[in-house]
Order: sequence, then C-alpha cells, then structure tokens
Amino acid sequence: MSTGTMTAGRALLRRLAMPAVLVSMTVGAGSLMLAPQAGLASTRAVVAVPATGPIVSGYHKNKCIDDLGDATKNDTPIVMWDCNGTPEQAWTIETDGTIQINNKCLDVYRYRTANKTPVELWTCHGSSNQQWEAVGGTLVNPRSGKCLDAPRFNTTNGTQLEIYKCNGGRNQQWVLP
Repeated sequence: MSTGTMTAGRALLRRLAMPAVLVSMTVGAGSLMLAPQAGLASTRAVVAVPATGPIVSGYHKNKCIDDLGDATKNDTPIVMWDCNGTPEQAWTIETDGTIQINNKCLDVYRYRTANKTPVELWTCHGSSNQQWEAVGGTLVNPRSGKCLDAPRFNTTNGTQLEIYKCNGGRNQQWVLP
C-alpha cells in the first residue's frame, strides 16, 4: 500500500471515528443522523443502528441521566446521578426519535409543554411527548419546543430532570452515546 493511500485512509478513519459527535434525530424523516458539536464541520452521516450508552451532562462531565433504580415502572423519575456505568444509565437513542431504557421511553409528563414539566419513564407509544431531537448539544422535545434541563444547574444525585425554554445554558447540554 502506498504512503498516500495510508494517509488518506487514516484521515478518513479520523473523520469517521471523531469522538465529539452528537446524535440528531429527524422525526419527520425517521432517520438517525450524526451532527458534530459546535465549532466542528457540519457534515452529516446517516447511521443505520441505534446508539446505546450513557447520556452525560455537558455541565458536569461526571453526571449522567439516570433511570432511578433501573426501574421499569411508568412514572419513574428521570434524574441526574454520578456516572457509574450501570444499566440505569444505558440509554438507547432510537432511529424513531425516542430515547429508551428498559423498553420504556424518556417521556414528558402528560404531554405538558410548560416550563418545569418533569421528565419520566413511560411505556413507549410513539407520541410527540416521547420524541427528542439533538440540536446544538441540547435535547429538544419537538412537541413543546423545550429543552431537557437540569433545573437550576442542580446536579445533586436524584435531581429530577424537566423541560424548560431552550436558553443555551450549560445545564441544557448533553453528550449522547
């Protein structure tokens, strides 16, 4: 193999394996796309498989979104917790726009759209209160137009997440698997 071919191959591998990417789900198209974080090139690549792993706070890199107690019960609060690699932090970003764990969905309580509406675990039904789009490092619920938010920058273990008007705050930034 020539040196030029190896260099081009390495450059391609670096672009494809770039670790700082966020997932952007296009609800209408039903496709899963990778979109780079701010400041990186804006090329997008279609991904055919769901991504699974922790969703890490952009505010505190050691805090993750957690299914409290690795529960499977509807109405289970979705909270902040120390990142620990346990199953209650193994979220799957699905190609249908949902974010799932234990065969349940990240859900905005009772289809509400007001600021400070809590986020919970609920049986997946594909409705708009269970749809999420990754936009500029945030997770936006298209029904409400609001962002997933760690209230008042509180990252204490057990703090329930909510939706809130997107404001660019670091407490609304998330790094997806």
